Amino acid sequence: IGTISAGNAFLLFISKNSISISNISFDYNNSPSLDATAVSCLGFLDCDNIVIENCRIYNFTKLGIILNSCNFFKIENNTIEKTTPDFQGTNECILTTESGFGITSNGIINKNYCNNAGTLIQGSHITISNNKITNWRYGAGIGIAQTSTSFNNTIIGNFISSGYTGLDSDVLTCKGIECWGAYNRIIGNTIANSSGPGLFLIGQHSVVDSNIIFNNGLYTSEVSGGITLGHV
Repeated sequence: IGTISAGNAFLLFISKNSISISNISFDYNNSPSLDATAVSCLGFLDCDNIVIENCRIYNFTKLGIILNSCNFFKIENNTIEKTTPDFQGTNECILTTESGFGITSNGIINKNYCNNAGTLIQGSHITISNNKITNWRYGAGIGIAQTSTSFNNTIIGNFISSGYTGLDSDVLTCKGIECWGAYNRIIGNTIANSSGPGLFLIGQHSVVDSNIIFNNGLYTSEVSGGITLGHV
């Protein structure tokens, strides 16, 4: 995750504040010429107070939305569809990350439909709620990154289904939720039909409550269960 930057995008904002994007369709058009220079459809680097709502973002080949070192953001009611699922990392419908510009924090990712790729979150105080995430082939439907700045996040009320039945480019199974950060709340999610665990929890001091987890662990080369606990 540390190698991914928002420095190249189809539409890129750098060090801008109070950005609102709504009711727009962004068609990346699977363009090979764009692929040479752009890793995402919408990119934000060192921006605060961002709203992306009621948009359609589609036909992209790597990343839909990336927020790098951004704070106070809302991504809500969007349809984000990668052209085809890809087991090569890193590809996500939504990615939040950090760089020398600073941390990422205080965000809401709510009521989005993400298809053919998942979401990966590096940052703190971010709520991922009521999203539908399907058909990814890399990583997790919702992933919380293995970094010291990824903590105190909430994953609530999401529907997560159909992670690739096989191994991704990291030679790992696709998990429903993969949570490394500490002090998180994972509540009321429905997780089904993934090749790996429905919930793979590493982060300490977390709360797991009222989730429905079934028919996961479909790829047998990696030990998995409905909920798998680990440690570092």
